Amino acid sequence: MLLTRPPVLDIDLTRVACLSSDRCRAVFIALLAARHHGTRVIVTHAGFRTRPTPTRLGLTRVLDIYEEAGPCHS
Repeated sequence: MLLTRPPVLDIDLTRVACLSSDRCRAVFIALLAARHHGTRVIVTHAGFRTRPTPTRLGLTRVLDIYEEAGPCHS
């Protein structure tokens, strides 16, 4: 549940060493909550160890994944 309505929800994976399917479920739940409020969801700092799982699960079709900070931090 989101208590506010931010324009963008940034899921920062900087400190995440491995992203399992179970952890991607939390990303999907956040995506559903954010979409309900019109909030765009992005994943930033997705490295070579964390990027394959959301790609394999098809999450790249519904959210943007960046290897670095993403457009909101330019």
